[in-house]
Amino acid sequence: MQVHILALETSTSVCGVALLSQQGETTQLYVRRHEGSSEHAEFLLPMVEEVLAEAGVKRHEISAIAFGQGPGGFTGLRVACGVTQGLAFALGCPVVPVPSLLAVAEALEKVPGQLEVVALDARMQELYVAAYRYEGNTKTWLCCYNSLLIDAQVLPDWLMHIRTQENEIGTIRVSGDALVAFPELAANLKDMPSIQLGDTAKPDVEAVAHLGLRAFLAGEGIAAELAAPSYVRDKVAFTTAEREQGLGGNPAAVWRPA
Repeated sequence: MQVHILALETSTSVCGVALLSQQGETTQLYVRRHEGSSEHAEFLLPMVEEVLAEAGVKRHEISAIAFGQGPGGFTGLRVACGVTQGLAFALGCPVVPVPSLLAVAEALEKVPGQLEVVALDARMQELYVAAYRYEGNTKTWLCCYNSLLIDAQVLPDWLMHIRTQENEIGTIRVSGDALVAFPELAANLKDMPSIQLGDTAKPDVEAVAHLGLRAFLAGEGIAAELAAPSYVRDKVAFTTAEREQGLGGNPAAVWRPA
């Protein structure tokens, strides 16, 4: 059976499109990327046509469409989800939402059993964080902690919180562009016991394609109308009425050290 997975990733400033084709044990990957956060809507569909043409694949041959679900830039998430839904409706194919932080973990050198924490810059002095463990026997990711928004300064406390919740956790590897966005924080993490600093990557469409293929083959595709972005941060400021009631600070990052 020949499978063609179209993947879209626009949760960051990079607009990425990939086509991952698999027949038997052979896979081929075709990728296009464009830098420019305000240009996603302009470049996404032309890049889709480019990878399909390069691969010699017709639109109706697409098996499923995977997209970076977020969290990430609001506009980018809506572009990827909207284009995915439009194409999927037209082609009658399923959709595979891929968490953007999981896409970062997928691109790492896989160490079975090790806890992988992904921390991405969420702006406003905040981070998107999640934790995963790669299961070597099944070659799948176990989500240990779903995507969460936290203040950047409490990341060390959140990591210590994880340690208290897990038995024999071993080394925690922390990866993601937060290590670049907050260099002082990265320096502090480097001095913490059992914390290893990993890659500084952002979500990439190649990882979205591979995760999408795996999910599709496992029967995890969904109908186009069920696809939705995962914003995580859904509120950036209190209303006037809420401020008059004494609420202040950031309304979104709810996790605090005990």
